[in-house]
Order: sequence, then C-alpha cells, then structure tokens
Amino acid sequence: MDNIDLLAYRHILILCPNLYLFQFTMLNQHEELHYIEPHLNLKKIIIKFQSLIKSISDCAMSHYLSCVPNLEQFIVHEINFDVNIKEYLDYNWFASLIDKQLPLLRQFKYYLHAYGIKQNNDNIINRIEANFKQIHNKKYQSRLILKLLHSFPSD
Repeated sequence: MDNIDLLAYRHILILCPNLYLFQFTMLNQHEELHYIEPHLNLKKIIIKFQSLIKSISDCAMSHYLSCVPNLEQFIVHEINFDVNIKEYLDYNWFASLIDKQLPLLRQFKYYLHAYGIKQNNDNIINRIEANFKQIHNKKYQSRLILKLLHSFPSD
C-alpha cells in the first residue's frame, strides 16, 4: 500500500485482526495518536519512506511499532535524495526502538537507497556498516543493504 499515515495504519490494523504481513509506504507526517490497540498477529512489516536524513525520527517510527509487539521481521526501505553520506555515521538505525518495543524480533533489514551521493568514500561506508553491526550486535539477524548512486533515478 502507498502513502499510509498513522490514522490509516490504525484503521487497517483494527479492521484486519488476522493480518500477518503488512507492506506500505509511510507518509512523513508527524501526527500523534495516543493509543493504538496492540495487533498480536502481525509478524512481518515492510515500511518504505522517503527521507531527508533524520526526518523520520525514532518518535515517529515508535508510533508504528508500538502496537506490534509480536513482530518477528522488520524491513525498512529508506529512500534518500541528495544526501551527504557522512550524516549516517552516527545514525541509530532504530536500534533503541527495536530493543524497547520488539522483544520477539528475529530479523531486521535496512535498505538505504541513496541518490545524489556527494562523495563515495569506502572508509566512510565501512564505518557506517561497522556502526550498524555494532548497534544491532547479534541480538537478531540484521543486515544493512546500501544502494548508493551519484545520480538520480530517471522517470
């Protein structure tokens, strides 16, 4: 599904109590719902979002993850345009959220699709990958997939 905001997400979870897999594109809206009923059957979620580094904060993602405590697979596709790759050196990769809200997580994959990379320094990329591995240190199977391009995708 495309362009799901938090309210639509909540309604889908309520209307589909047996939902096992949910794949959607998250809107970059910073809305807040005070309570979303836990959905205990959802085991796999794939979230795609377009980002300007750190525009999707842990707080925003927290609302989406707080109601799926039995999630076993969490896959993120971040699409970022015109990025300075160095900004990812200290990125959290949602690790604190996962620790707090997803006790049954077995697999976490993070796809970073970055276009318009200003520099492509292998040392920086190696440090980003090492940071990711350290943050998600053997708590569950984790993988960072970097798709870095100097140019923008053509329509």
